[in-house]
Amino acid sequence: MLDELLLKTRSYRTFDSTEIDFDTLEQMINAARLGGSARNSQTLRYTLVNSTSLCHKIFPHTAWAGAIPWSPTLEEGPKAYILISSLKDSPLPPVTLGMDIGIASQNILLKATELNLGGCLIGSFNKMEIPQIVDLDTEKYVPQILVALGK
Repeated sequence: MLDELLLKTRSYRTFDSTEIDFDTLEQMINAARLGGSARNSQTLRYTLVNSTSLCHKIFPHTAWAGAIPWSPTLEEGPKAYILISSLKDSPLPPVTLGMDIGIASQNILLKATELNLGGCLIGSFNKMEIPQIVDLDTEKYVPQILVALGK
């Protein structure tokens, strides 16, 4: 069963028009929460976005498939995002924080796959604009990775 889930989980960069409700996003966050946290520091925070207008505002501030000359159109874009941020005063060294982010983001993608959805981890996004769009308190939090989600 796990092998099947792992085989189905991959980076999806185009999505149909299916909307993702807030409860579904919360299930993904719960999966992230169940993963490990170095020193039990629990320094990650999650911003959930599923409104069409916010998704459309975020989309132009993302970069897709950097190794190939292609990007999805706005119509093919994600129907939800999860912004993973860390506490600005995280006690973790960068490499350890990176492991926590990796565990959380992979658990989100695995849960998305289990729910017949797909996603893509985006490290290349405008870390000045997107926090403003989602009203992230950048005095307390550092945006780390953006998870794009859809069907």
